[in-house]
Amino acid sequence: MKPPNPSRPSMRSVVIGILLVARGRADGLRLFGDTSQSVLSGLAPLGAFLLVGVVAALVGHDRETLTDLLSVSIGFLGPLVLSFEVARRWNRAAQWRRFATAFCWCQWAAPLALAVVLILMAIMMTVGIQPEIAAGVGVALMFAYAVWLNWFLARHALELTPLRAVALVVIVNFLTIMLILVPQVVSQMANGAPAP
Repeated sequence: MKPPNPSRPSMRSVVIGILLVARGRADGLRLFGDTSQSVLSGLAPLGAFLLVGVVAALVGHDRETLTDLLSVSIGFLGPLVLSFEVARRWNRAAQWRRFATAFCWCQWAAPLALAVVLILMAIMMTVGIQPEIAAGVGVALMFAYAVWLNWFLARHALELTPLRAVALVVIVNFLTIMLILVPQVVSQMANGAPAP
């Protein structure tokens, strides 16, 4: 079998990489590539969905949907920009493209994790656990998995110590949340609406 070309991975390599990384296998990272082109290829699918949504919102004059899509865009792109700055400060800029590419592609692990969580929730309700409790457990599991996946990518793609990987996840997620919330709060205060 021909080894994967790290500068231009095939879709098959990317899918295998996602499945490996989603299960905690660091060897899956080498299947994504670590070039600028790899980063752009990882951004393309979600970028296309967001672009279609933005165009539809503009055509339909749907300001609320447009605002939501812009928040989603910041939520997706913010961690990439912020993680680059942290990686640069920690002398890990050379590893950042590998991290960014894996980060983009591994967003597709979330639907897989959600499917597993929904099955677990169905099992919990089948054995008599209240739906509200099962839903709470499901949300907690999805949150824990998302945090773990971000930590795993920071730890292995950027080659950070476990503690620095935790710091990166906390810093990047906190700042991303601020990038999303602060403009919304300022806009609502300017329009006289109560802040959330």
